Amino acid sequence: MADDPFIREFDPEIGAAEEVLPGLRRIVAPNAGPMTFRGTNTYLLGEREIAVIDPGPDDPAHLAAILAALGGRPVSHVLVTHAHVDHSPLARALAARTGAPVLAFGDARAGRRPEMAALAAAGALGGGEGVDADFAPDLRLDDGATVADLVQRCEIEPKHVAIEINRALVPRKTFADTPLNAGDQVEIVTFVGGG
Repeated sequence: MADDPFIREFDPEIGAAEEVLPGLRRIVAPNAGPMTFRGTNTYLLGEREIAVIDPGPDDPAHLAAILAALGGRPVSHVLVTHAHVDHSPLARALAARTGAPVLAFGDARAGRRPEMAALAAAGALGGGEGVDADFAPDLRLDDGATVADLVQRCEIEPKHVAIEINRALVPRKTFADTPLNAGDQVEIVTFVGGG
């Protein structure tokens, strides 16, 4: 029998904001399942103004947990990595409560791999693929947008973050020349001051 490649010791307190790194907290939604494991991870990035990443399922308890973790701090943006029912449905309610715009690559069909698009066109998905079909962002981060575009739209101070695309660090001097594409994994990490 092959070794189990999954980390099964992850046992977060559902609905509690846990610091992952300075300036980055995670709240796990109450939607444990085969695709979400313990629940969807919602991230709060920032300390004064917060960007909420993947708000999660349309669940009143999860919305309350996010709002409590914000502690009255303003939300600058609601970022959605993809329009599946475990990641995007709460975006509209959170945006309505905070006044923040919702940013994503596009609607529920955007970024779909060609194989999935062909299956969808043929009606062969048999009830869907867990897609939040009603999802639409306020602002699109289109193919061809650059890291500099993302930094500007998110109103991030470039000197205070490190950005990785698909696990490769992007040098600040190349932000304007580094394109973002469908399926890219983007990590924005804030620095910690100190001596």
